[in-house]
Amino acid sequence: MFPLLNDDIADMYMKTQVKIFMAAFALVMAACSPTVYGIQVETRQKSASGLDLTGKSMAIVYPGGLSDKEDLLNKAFVDAMATQLDAAYPESDSVQVFSLPYSADYLKSAQPDSLVNLVLETDCDVLFLLGRAPIFMDGYAETDFRLPLTVFDALGGDSNSTYSFNILGNAGPDPEKSGELTGKRVVESFVPQWKTEIKDVFCVDREDWIDAMYDAAACRWATAIEKWSKILTSETDILKRACLEYNIGLGCLLMGRPDLASDWVSQSIEETATDEARALSAELGRILKSGK
Repeated sequence: MFPLLNDDIADMYMKTQVKIFMAAFALVMAACSPTVYGIQVETRQKSASGLDLTGKSMAIVYPGGLSDKEDLLNKAFVDAMATQLDAAYPESDSVQVFSLPYSADYLKSAQPDSLVNLVLETDCDVLFLLGRAPIFMDGYAETDFRLPLTVFDALGGDSNSTYSFNILGNAGPDPEKSGELTGKRVVESFVPQWKTEIKDVFCVDREDWIDAMYDAAACRWATAIEKWSKILTSETDILKRACLEYNIGLGCLLMGRPDLASDWVSQSIEETATDEARALSAELGRILKSGK
């Protein structure tokens, strides 16, 4: 048997509307045979920026020691970002916020070696480095501004691990409010997007199978997996075993473990190659190949 997962991380990767659709062809299936049900789920995707921050620790570094109003704007900006990122990625450690005195050394912080050093110093996986708005060089001004933002993903691999963005905002008479509004708007590019899908789940007209299916529909995937695994230990019918293994594989995928899912689906296909298992196997192949 393959290892199972914990229920407390199920919501990190998907959320489910408790609404079950029975496929039309299933209406004519015998009660003792596995029946396919469609569960509507919303799966978490990468952010609009292209960054996948799931499960990664984050830190934000911003320049300090500037004018009072500019410092207020920057602090409100990064605090708003940190709050939204914490809410969007509850499985990650709390986002840490650091201030570094603005100097010639700060200007060098976006260089590759400096980014690596900052990651080590802040003990994070992903570093957000905020620059300084050029228009504020002569003092705070109530006008449109542009802030450079560098994002370094230490877990992004050798290529495409550093991203550069230009943040547009407007500085008003209340710098804290201006910074907060800008931070909330900018962070929308870094929070997950959601995609609604229908996922097939096998069920038999039997209490233990039905209980597991409704756990899945309520986003209790680890509990559903545990129940399917328990049924599997005493199930001798090859088709039902294949359907249970497929269900477990699907649950693993929706909990963010495509590696485990692939093992279970491969075992399902070895028992009996259902169309659903073949389709899920192909999907897993694409996910594992892309590294997503």
